[in-house]
Amino acid sequence: MNEVDIGTIYNELSGLKKEVYLLTSLQKILDLKYKYFHLIDHFQYGRMGEVFTKDAYAVMGPYGALNGRDELVEFFDEKVFPFFDIILHGGHNPQIQMTSDTTAKGTWMYEVYELTRENPPGSVWLCGLYQDEYRIEDGEWKISKLSGSYYFNTALETPFSRERFSPYPPGAPDLPNEFRILRPAEPGK
Repeated sequence: MNEVDIGTIYNELSGLKKEVYLLTSLQKILDLKYKYFHLIDHFQYGRMGEVFTKDAYAVMGPYGALNGRDELVEFFDEKVFPFFDIILHGGHNPQIQMTSDTTAKGTWMYEVYELTRENPPGSVWLCGLYQDEYRIEDGEWKISKLSGSYYFNTALETPFSRERFSPYPPGAPDLPNEFRILRPAEPGK
């Protein structure tokens, strides 16, 4: 082989290595988000920190902003898990964009069905978008920023066509408008 052939082969291998890294990173991010849903849906007290960076930042609707992994674990352990008997997430339509070799952004559509622990139990159905940021920390992809907005969140007993946004969970503060996804105004109006 002459030098041109070796250089061409090297360039092709280098390009393939980058593509493989991109594909494996995207799959690891998909697996990470699945783990996030799984830990919540299986009431994994104390384990939510496994998916977040140490300095993670999250905006949790009417509960406000949370700073750091410890605050996020505490939030799930004290404000989410004790109030539900069933939590079922469906995350779909992910759009993941690599922003560097060690960072990425993602948007996910999600649906969640929840059954409260009230007596009698209530239900919550919500659908919206997660806007996430991801970063490699200690050699693993983690969520560094999490924020969600809602197309609706309401009790299953009340059709969302009648009451699109109700307090979540029952007794929680009302959902501020900045977390509501509403139809945009028509052009020129």
